[in-house]
Amino acid sequence: MGFLTNILPYIYFSIILFFLWKKNPLKKYGIASYWTVIIFTLKVIAGTILWAIYTYHYPERSTSDAFRFFDDAKVMHEALFEDPASYFKMLLGFDVNDPALQKYIVRMFNWDKEYNYFLYNDSRTMLRFNAICMLFSFGNYHVHTIVMSLFSLVGGFYLFKAFYQFLSDKKHLLLIAICCIPSVLFYSSGVLKEGILMAGMGFFFYAIFSLRTSYKKPKHWILLLIGMLILLIMKIYVLMCLFPALIYFMASSKILKNRPLMFFIVFNVLVFAGLYLLSIILPDKNIFYMLYKKKDDFTNVAMQYEAGSFITTPDLMPNAWSFLMYIPFAIYTVIMRPYLWEAGSALVKFAAIENIILLFWMILPFFAWKKKTIEEKRVTYFLITFIFYLYILIGFTTPVLGALSRYKVPALPFLLIICLLMIDSARLKKFIPFKNL
Repeated sequence: MGFLTNILPYIYFSIILFFLWKKNPLKKYGIASYWTVIIFTLKVIAGTILWAIYTYHYPERSTSDAFRFFDDAKVMHEALFEDPASYFKMLLGFDVNDPALQKYIVRMFNWDKEYNYFLYNDSRTMLRFNAICMLFSFGNYHVHTIVMSLFSLVGGFYLFKAFYQFLSDKKHLLLIAICCIPSVLFYSSGVLKEGILMAGMGFFFYAIFSLRTSYKKPKHWILLLIGMLILLIMKIYVLMCLFPALIYFMASSKILKNRPLMFFIVFNVLVFAGLYLLSIILPDKNIFYMLYKKKDDFTNVAMQYEAGSFITTPDLMPNAWSFLMYIPFAIYTVIMRPYLWEAGSALVKFAAIENIILLFWMILPFFAWKKKTIEEKRVTYFLITFIFYLYILIGFTTPVLGALSRYKVPALPFLLIICLLMIDSARLKKFIPFKNL
């Protein structure tokens, strides 16, 4: 059994590569099979590098997201053979207060979260994911890496399908923007939440754009529900940032439909005014206080564990005016930090270099500007709205550069997609000498 367990990753990896080569999911979009094979291989390599870093460079498994859910899932997996009823209760979230579960729960250090903020406990989702994987991984960590790489690959392909209609003339650049940003490749390919999150976002965006023209197809509604469910149980704050963006996108086709920029400004002013009124009407659900408390708790944890990339941020008060004044700083911090000269660990240095590359991408449209259609403008402001709220949320609550670099991963593909929407292909070819973009 030991030999079979050791070769399992190679077996699964080979099967997936064979499928990608023979059945190429992106063939109808003009993407050659070798692109899908190379991207999946890069993902598995990135996930393996993440395993190596957190095995040899940061060996404390109990505080590492890369291992702590996997280790706790072993306890849940044991229950399958010792007490199947308890196993299925923990796996399905049914009757979790049953005293019979306590002998397993007390051994799982991540079953409960110290800070929940009235939100769903996504740590249990990762425990359950790893427990399910153990049914066919037999405890081999690298199989979990391959499964997560596959999840994020599927999500990336669905994102590609969603935006292909707007960027068919830059399809290869679109695929690179979605799947090959270094930090996206790194964090979404390891045994972390980002891989499943990418799948959820892929389903969500594909369904949203598909429902515009074929709203009667059950497939698209099912994908939308699956995408929203994944976002809900993985990182609900991403879904919360997507909701105002989605409302803008739907409403912009009816309100000021020929002036999407004007509606974008009016809409976001109304959103902030609504949050302010809500904080007065429901003071116990004050969003400004919740974000203030989140930042305070994150700061305390960072100081407790002596986080090496901790940064000092301006004092934030739990009121609307303080948050309004803090927005430019929050967005600037997420886009620009870490600086190259302040990078400490290898991962933070890596993030600093990536920031420079992303800034180049953001400047490129000014040299190859494209006149966009009304629909392209709506899509652009839809994505900007999502990124705007996600960056504000991250900038408000995250005073650690390492965490900052990871938390903004869900937004990075869309940042590059916005740039591609603004770029004229013919002009771009003057800078990038390739026939097929």
